[in-house]
Amino acid sequence: MLLQLEDAYGVMPAEDDMSLNIDPKAPSSPKIGSVLKAWTKKLQELTQGDITAEEYEEWKASF
Repeated sequence: MLLQLEDAYGVMPAEDDMSLNIDPKAPSSPKIGSVLKAWTKKLQELTQGDITAEEYEEWKASF
């Protein structure tokens, strides 16, 4: 799955071999960037107790 993201979104392994980088020149990198921002926001809401685990799962299912 991750290998397929390279062509579609410019996702590639980082030098630390434990994280991913996104090639900003890839055609769909703005799309993946906006998804990551939205995901970060929802995950913060979950960890801060602003939303329930159920609400978080519902959000993921609707994305």
